[in-house]
Amino acid sequence: MDFPTLADWQIALITTISGGIMGITTSLVVKWYERRKPTRVSDTEYAKQIADAASDTVTVSQKVIDLLDARLTREREYYDKVIERLNHDFNDQLAEMKTEHDSTISDLQSRITKGEKEKENLSKQVAQLTLEKEGLQREVTDLQERLKNYDGLNNSTGAK
Repeated sequence: MDFPTLADWQIALITTISGGIMGITTSLVVKWYERRKPTRVSDTEYAKQIADAASDTVTVSQKVIDLLDARLTREREYYDKVIERLNHDFNDQLAEMKTEHDSTISDLQSRITKGEKEKENLSKQVAQLTLEKEGLQREVTDLQERLKNYDGLNNSTGAK
């Protein structure tokens, strides 16, 4: 296994498990050793040395666990700060985009309102022009009839 690719919590777990296994194994070896041989002074000294070594192993394992816990706590705080900062940045960007979107919608609504007013004005102008056209058409028709009558009168009198 490549230790640099393991996460800190995996290293802490492996260290804790290995320390526990070493402590249990040492304890079992001490008990086995005590049962195997009759108790003598030298055996007692060896057993004491083994027990002290097991105790030291447990102490060292506990220190390693404490160091890893402290490191895990620092990294958790760091990543919590990173997450908080990213969340704040995201909320800022979201608010900015919302403001921009609302501004665009407001602008489009004002353009639509302006276009509707222009359409209404143009419709009124078209209606007015249509009325004027009809009036002018009647006048043109009236003038054409007068012209025909005038031409008819001029032709019947012989004046050319």
